[in-house]
Amino acid sequence: MNMPISNYEQLKVENLIKDYILPNGEALRVLNGLSFELHTGEFLVILGPNGCGKSTLVKILTGLEKPTSGKIHIPGGVKSIGYAPQREILIPWKTVLENLELVCKVRDVDISTEKIKQILESVELGEFAEAYPYQLSIGMRQKINVLRAILIAKKWLILDEPFSAVDVNMRLLLNRFTRIIVWAEDYVSSNFSENLAEKIALLRKLKEKNELGILYITHSVDEAIMMADRILILTKRPTKVYDEIKIEFRDEEGKPIVDPLKRKAHPKFSEYFSKVWNRFMEVFEGKVEKHEVGVQV
Repeated sequence: MNMPISNYEQLKVENLIKDYILPNGEALRVLNGLSFELHTGEFLVILGPNGCGKSTLVKILTGLEKPTSGKIHIPGGVKSIGYAPQREILIPWKTVLENLELVCKVRDVDISTEKIKQILESVELGEFAEAYPYQLSIGMRQKINVLRAILIAKKWLILDEPFSAVDVNMRLLLNRFTRIIVWAEDYVSSNFSENLAEKIALLRKLKEKNELGILYITHSVDEAIMMADRILILTKRPTKVYDEIKIEFRDEEGKPIVDPLKRKAHPKFSEYFSKVWNRFMEVFEGKVEKHEVGVQV
């Protein structure tokens, strides 16, 4: 980040509880006093085991479900959030361009068709503007799914395991696409090819994008470390925060490294992996009770 966190807005989740009523009348607690903060300009990764309630949290944040109790403060409200789910949600009978035009119209994003075409061109998808989703590869559809969320995001971007359906190599490329496209322009211009820097600068200029607060959901330790400024590890259901681990990579000149591929190759990656993996395995092995649960961040 280029400014102190204190200058940024904060999305706050305080003591969030979510119960579901089962057919037999009993209450199933999914979220159990979950608390955390997300700052604009920050890439926060939530790492948790399958079935722990990550998707339930996302549904509550995006207004699709209501919590049983707890407080949520979202500067700008739900309409300030851009959301990309695990599976792409493009309308199959509309072209790529029509899908993006429609979602911008529904979310009151004032952007012309010509600008959307330029944005598609800037991320190497211009030739597919008139294509239908079924004519594209899974990787392309997921890339458009994330781009769709970025276009409508005003302050917050929530990505719920958006690349879980693609192979490892494509996932790495899409991770890179997502991480650098929302990062500061000066970093991109000094660390990537002139051609790529120009394209990303075009996207940022056309969208007039301010710093976004990004919440990225995953159950992959590798992916969490490659993407995060900060990782929150969740317990099994009923879920709350188990631990918080800050992630920071720097080059020889002391400049931050945010490119996931460069992070993966960095000597410090194995240190972070060991630390995060060990804490994550404590969740799986039922050792959570030996540590303080529900770290306040």
